[in-house]
Amino acid sequence: MDKVAKLVLVLCVILAAGLLAALACDPPGVGINSPGAGRAVSGPIPIEVTLTGSEESKVEWKVVGVDIYHNDMLLVTIPAPPWTYNWDTNDDPDRVWKIYARVRAIDRRDLYSDTLTITVDNEK
Repeated sequence: MDKVAKLVLVLCVILAAGLLAALACDPPGVGINSPGAGRAVSGPIPIEVTLTGSEESKVEWKVVGVDIYHNDMLLVTIPAPPWTYNWDTNDDPDRVWKIYARVRAIDRRDLYSDTLTITVDNEK
């Protein structure tokens, strides 16, 4: 085996070991703490996304941002903690909205929160 082939083999082994170590770590959980599911809301409201689990898992997954979606449309991208966005519901029509969060990891292993449903009612 020539030197280049040996080097390629060594690099492949190192990359595989790193990938296996990353996969061995349980992913953090993703939740939306605010607003509560099923609530009727109006005006500006905070959407707070949290990561649960061990600090090791949060570090291992190397989170690079959180995307918040409403009705499958990107509402906002938050590049760094705290993972909170103040959504002014006055800018959107009164209706039922489905909200969820996508946590983006540096290696593209995305995590998703459960979807929660809220009702925007600014006509109160």
